[in-house]
Amino acid sequence: MAETTNSATDPGGDRETDFPSCVYQPDDEGRWTVTMPINMHVTVPGDRDAVAAIEAEFAGLENPRWTQVFPDTAVRAWDSDSRALVAPDYSVRRPRLGDEWTHVHAWRVDADRVAVHAHLDVLDREFEYYHRGAHYDAATQRVRSHLSATEWRRETPYSIDYRTDAETRTAWGETGDTKLEYVGD
Repeated sequence: MAETTNSATDPGGDRETDFPSCVYQPDDEGRWTVTMPINMHVTVPGDRDAVAAIEAEFAGLENPRWTQVFPDTAVRAWDSDSRALVAPDYSVRRPRLGDEWTHVHAWRVDADRVAVHAHLDVLDREFEYYHRGAHYDAATQRVRSHLSATEWRRETPYSIDYRTDAETRTAWGETGDTKLEYVGD
């Protein structure tokens, strides 16, 4: 699924060492452009699959507030192995009254690593699905607080190089850069 990009960032990178850095979405002309940061790097060492570990935290009867039901906008991340933009392996959001729903997308980097983008859905009638992503720092805080304190460890300080221009970076504001490691099981 190779889409064209029109971006201020180099979508390149080596998947062996780098996590994808940005979320891409199509513009009005169908070109895929950088819109949001991939602001969480997650490691799950051992036998447990990284995407399965993330999914387990948001799925099942013990997590009824999180859902995959609502329609999603098209988002992609750069996969340096296939040299293409790829859809997330897992997406979930937490509905609530009003706006600022926590929305999470996860991409497999390899068996032990997942790149996670977290934002809050903010109502905006000018967008196709009447919402847009924003408040990245608040979203990562909500995701961190959701994850079990006994099974996840946050490593700080941590800073992600998004390889974007200064204007894009300023428009994003605080991104909530986070590195998490699963330590359960």
